[in-house]
Amino acid sequence: MCLVVGKSCTFALVFQSERHSEYMDTCFFLKNYLKHFFGAKDEYALHSPFMFNLFVNGLKSKTFRKELLSLESEIVCKRHCLLSPKKRNDVFLYSLLRYFSPRHILFFSSERESSLRCYLKQSGQSLADCKSLSLNSQGLFAAGYDHGKCVLSKTLQSIGAYCSDLSSDIDFVLIDCRLPKEHVLHYVDCLLPHCGEESVFILKNIYYDKACNSVFRELKANKRWKVCADFFSFGVFFMTSRPLQRQEYSLCKR
Repeated sequence: MCLVVGKSCTFALVFQSERHSEYMDTCFFLKNYLKHFFGAKDEYALHSPFMFNLFVNGLKSKTFRKELLSLESEIVCKRHCLLSPKKRNDVFLYSLLRYFSPRHILFFSSERESSLRCYLKQSGQSLADCKSLSLNSQGLFAAGYDHGKCVLSKTLQSIGAYCSDLSSDIDFVLIDCRLPKEHVLHYVDCLLPHCGEESVFILKNIYYDKACNSVFRELKANKRWKVCADFFSFGVFFMTSRPLQRQEYSLCKR
């Protein structure tokens, strides 16, 4: 009887601890969402030609949005509402991909990224190759594109080995902070040295919880980047040489 009671008490304590952790994560997310909502700027508050052009010709491009919707109808079976967070994130990432037109891309995410698949289809990859980019057995979307060829999950199983064979810079990187923190930090440590002056480095879900946010803050302390843009759902780092001074922004996605 005592054993049963002991196990029940232990289970109750663990359950309460998990609920408390979830509650704290939710509070952290909402607090930062409200702070960003009331403090974020749009393109009209920007004094940087680099960022203004990105907004006007990239993030607000109706052409890119229409392209994504058209390509998704070919590739993606499940379509999301235009106002859903998933769809808004897809539009944001696809617009960045189309604006910068990177030739070497790597994505590490906890969900299937339609933006990459649609971008590769738009770039001339076959429909079969685009559909082959999916979650692996561990639930990880690890995929990319390297100068005309799709990079599959099995190629990225050892990111250290992959980086050791690189002969060109990585132009565009996306890492989902919801992945285990040790994996995220390992990806950052391996990939950042291979980013060039025109590379774009993106962290996703930077306010999902305190652990995700700590990764974002650690990368903000790095001296490699020149422009850091906090879009709440994404932390975007530009290794551009165009601004002479380091710049930080808190911005709306649209």
